[in-house]
Amino acid sequence: MLIILIILFLIAGGLSSIFVGSAVKGWYVFLKKPFFAPPALVFVPVWTILYILLAVFYWRLDKIYDKSNNKKLIEKLKGIFILQMVLNFMWTPVFFGLRNIVGGLIIILALDLLVVWITWLSYKIDKKCFYISLIYLVWLLYASALNLGIFILN
Repeated sequence: MLIILIILFLIAGGLSSIFVGSAVKGWYVFLKKPFFAPPALVFVPVWTILYILLAVFYWRLDKIYDKSNNKKLIEKLKGIFILQMVLNFMWTPVFFGLRNIVGGLIIILALDLLVVWITWLSYKIDKKCFYISLIYLVWLLYASALNLGIFILN
């Protein structure tokens, strides 16, 4: 089950990245970026690792569900998780595909709020899920600062 989830998450991330290709070589290159912007080649390995971790996160929720006394909380967490994944996949086509910096910023800030909520809920349920969500949250906050910096500078 875990391998299937990892493959599905990587495929979904890959489909989302279709919108990145030409924009990174064209439009994105010419944007003013904050001093802390990494080289573009950093994003693929980081997001690959994050999608694998997110698949593990979801798999763990399924794994602990039957043994848990917090089934309703786990169901709530899964629902929020799915919603944040939808926002996660929307960001790339909006920011890169539509070249909409403001739209991307709105999506990523909403995503930040959902992942803060996920992190808080996962702390109550499973420490491994908590640590995964914390890693994800740190990266998202960095990505949000980058998106905000691009918005301010352009």
